[in-house]
Amino acid sequence: MRECILKPLLQRLKSLDELQDALAELPDRFIEIIGPLVCKRLSLFDSLNPWVFHNALQHRDAGQDTVRVMPYSRTLVILICLIAASRPASAQSDADQVSLFSDVSFYDEPETSNPASTEPYGSKDTQFYMLGTTLAPDFTGNFDVSIHGQYTYFLIDDFEVGVEAALWGFFQENNTVGLSSSLVMRYHFYQARRWSAFAELGIGVMIATDNVPDNGTNFNLMPRAGAGITYQLFENRNTRLITGLRWHHISNARLTGEERNPARDAPGLYVGLLYEF
Repeated sequence: MRECILKPLLQRLKSLDELQDALAELPDRFIEIIGPLVCKRLSLFDSLNPWVFHNALQHRDAGQDTVRVMPYSRTLVILICLIAASRPASAQSDADQVSLFSDVSFYDEPETSNPASTEPYGSKDTQFYMLGTTLAPDFTGNFDVSIHGQYTYFLIDDFEVGVEAALWGFFQENNTVGLSSSLVMRYHFYQARRWSAFAELGIGVMIATDNVPDNGTNFNLMPRAGAGITYQLFENRNTRLITGLRWHHISNARLTGEERNPARDAPGLYVGLLYEF
């Protein structure tokens, strides 16, 4: 009777001991199986793997004093496994994660200044206005001078047309002043980085307060022809110096007869500033 009662009890206690031993070994089995996968997944912990897993897995053969320390290593390994489990499988690499922040700046970047024009000088559809002066001595005692303003428009690359208005002073036997309006054309046959060379033609009409020349009429035509250059003054702005030499002619085209058309011819030196708009 005693044997019938004690035998099942002893077997039950034995199975409980085996269960206890199995539970005690469970963390070690977990580390032994999952640990290498964690190492591969979390390359960040490569420097810790030799120390952590060596210490955690050696406690089974260690003495009592060592066993007391080993649970800390096992706890660290289990925490690493939990971190690995919570990390998405499609997580970005370290290089990708760095690139997420590479474009973020906490400082205001200075704005780059844009040139006044993005088109090179002489490009089609660009527009300029000019303020300048002309000096024209005829070497016989007469001297013509003007202050003029001019607007030009590039119809095609390197070819511009425009209009000019000028205030004239005619220094002759009977000094006088006058106004003129002209049509001008310029072809820039040579373009460099900051300067250009051009040829020009034009025709205008002029009216004065007295006869020009002295024995002529107060209404005249003013044809012109010449050549010149432009030079860009500033690196980031298309403001240019323009200068040239042209044929300066005053004539009424015999509108009142040959006797009233003495005409005047002189070299005209001009200089001005070109502004883009």
